[in-house]
Amino acid sequence: MNEHFHSWKFWWIFGQLLAGCACVFYRMMRSRRPEYTQPLRAWETSKLNFVIFLWFSGMFILGLIPRPTLAEAHTEYVIECVYQGVFLILLVFFARWNIFGYASGIRNGPVTFGKLIKVSMFSHFYLTPLVFALSAAWTLFLTFINHIGFHIPLEQQELLLLLESNPPLSWAIPVTFTAVAIAPTCEELLFRGGIYRFLKGKISPTPAALVTGAIFALLHWNWNAFLPLFFLSLFLTCLYERVGLLHAPIIVHGLLNANSIVLALLPE
Repeated sequence: MNEHFHSWKFWWIFGQLLAGCACVFYRMMRSRRPEYTQPLRAWETSKLNFVIFLWFSGMFILGLIPRPTLAEAHTEYVIECVYQGVFLILLVFFARWNIFGYASGIRNGPVTFGKLIKVSMFSHFYLTPLVFALSAAWTLFLTFINHIGFHIPLEQQELLLLLESNPPLSWAIPVTFTAVAIAPTCEELLFRGGIYRFLKGKISPTPAALVTGAIFALLHWNWNAFLPLFFLSLFLTCLYERVGLLHAPIIVHGLLNANSIVLALLPE
């Protein structure tokens, strides 16, 4: 037990939990008055246009296909960086030229940069203890399921395992940048900016958020992270609805990815 108190990972998690609890306490003490009330507009486009949008997203989806072994994954992750970079360019094209009305309603009203950063940082620390607790509970549940006869893999996400194996900097730096900056931008443009807003125009917001969350979690190909990712997707969707700007979930998503990478790199 004493060894845990000398672990960098222990103090990193402990510090994040303290910050998260402080944010939760602040949230409980402050006024319940909502800051943003304008509802987020749905993406009103045809089913054919939406299918074409998903087809353009294929580069990103292909990048999420799991690799067979860690030895081969270094090269595959570099290829995934290219996939996600191409996908990001395609989505910027969608937003810039308003193809199929994708950019229409993707943001609601002006929000100052300072306010955006404040809300995003607060949301990150508010979310962290919830994600830690949910991850621990989900892992215990899967362990119990395995003990009664089912076989569900409990491995970490492959990127974290690779980072723990001390890869060369020539590989680690670009892939880390992709995980912290490019991947969150791509995923939020795809899931919240595309899939969620499209579904919101077809069904009510709550089922749309649930379906988006299930797709988001399943496409990460990791049962050990399924429930935390599903909860994360719901949280980011609510944040998008509250703030009205896709920038907020992108920032929070990037901070959470960065936090996971720091935990993977810290010594025991």
